[in-house]
Amino acid sequence: MEKIRVEDAVGMVLCHDITKIVPNEFKGRVFKKGHIISIQDIPELLKLGKEHIYIMKTDETKIHEDEAALRLAKAGGKKGITFSEPRTQRRKGESNCRA
Repeated sequence: MEKIRVEDAVGMVLCHDITKIVPNEFKGRVFKKGHIISIQDIPELLKLGKEHIYIMKTDETKIHEDEAALRLAKAGGKKGITFSEPRTQRRKGESNCRA
């Protein structure tokens, strides 16, 4: 994770959600963790008061946490074990075992 100027973040991966709050009108996520920052995002980020954001430093040895969870689920996904796609950044795993 690295703190970087918004203007320098184009093409980089956001490592946290960004929420917009307009009193009595709107409160919600406008950028999701994992979003790749585009040049079109810069004005909105600046309007939200974001001069700096945290981005993920990635290389070929790192993978996104959702991908890591999926790999773990598949590796353990033998008979009696099921898993689901991510929902709200979580994977659900279940096991039915008989002794």
